[in-house]
Amino acid sequence: MLHIQKFKERILQQWQHILYAGFGTYPKNRKLLIASLLIVIAGLVLTIIVLSLPERLPGI
Repeated sequence: MLHIQKFKERILQQWQHILYAGFGTYPKNRKLLIASLLIVIAGLVLTIIVLSLPERLPGI
């Protein structure tokens, strides 16, 4: 269980560094940091789904 907690902390720390490098600011609290990570993951998943089904896209 301790390994999982350390892994989660490490991922959040890396994500915080990525946000700082990209936008020059840190999220104000931990909940915003987690929310931003979840939004990016959801966006990537939706992008993969849409790009894997090009025959259903109009005009392509």
